[in-house]
Amino acid sequence: MATPTKTKKVTTKTTEVAETLERLTLAPLIEEVTALYYETAEIVRLKTGVTLPNVIIVIDRDTTSKAGTVKYGHITTAPAWATDSGDGFHEIVLTGEGLRRGGRETAGTLLHEMAHAVNIAKGTKDCDSNGRHNKFFKNTAEGVFGLTITEDGSRGWSHTEVTDECAETWGDMIARLDRAISLVSCVLKTEGKEKKRNKNLLVGICSCEEPQKIRASAKVFMGGVTCDECEQHFVAQEPEEAEG
Repeated sequence: MATPTKTKKVTTKTTEVAETLERLTLAPLIEEVTALYYETAEIVRLKTGVTLPNVIIVIDRDTTSKAGTVKYGHITTAPAWATDSGDGFHEIVLTGEGLRRGGRETAGTLLHEMAHAVNIAKGTKDCDSNGRHNKFFKNTAEGVFGLTITEDGSRGWSHTEVTDECAETWGDMIARLDRAISLVSCVLKTEGKEKKRNKNLLVGICSCEEPQKIRASAKVFMGGVTCDECEQHFVAQEPEEAEG
């Protein structure tokens, strides 16, 4: 009789894990952003005659540039992915920090990267290797997508604003992004957040020639924690002894 009981417990646990993973998936957001890219690319083709490159949408953890500024998005200047038949795909990355701003700001980021995509398709260099955006980028972003682009220090013409007029033009995109982001909000709330060290934990060392270190509460050390190598208890250190 024990075997069916164990099997039931394992099955229940497996189901719980599967349900948790299903809730944590970013697939609905990726699918929506991908659809929006290609729908907007068709609008651009009809408007300008430019065919935008194929892309794969990637959601990344929060990213900070070398200069210390938060990055909301990025597009590769060359194909980053390829099929077996050799078809190339550029990569557009959206970050958790950017997505948490909501649909309107995320639309601004997506359209910003699509402005780069237009220039890539045209063979126009709109950004240098240091990430400094030039006026070719500004002209495309404003002329094709209605964004407002202003200078942003060393990044050049890169600061992107979605004005009320622009938001009205891209209202459907903004609404769809808001819905998609809401579906994965439980994931975005934890993306990129680093665990803070519990300052109430103490450092303990053992008696090995090269002492091992562990972190635990004072209560745990009082109960006794033994090192597997020297078979001696870890001894909690005073805070000043534990630095370094």
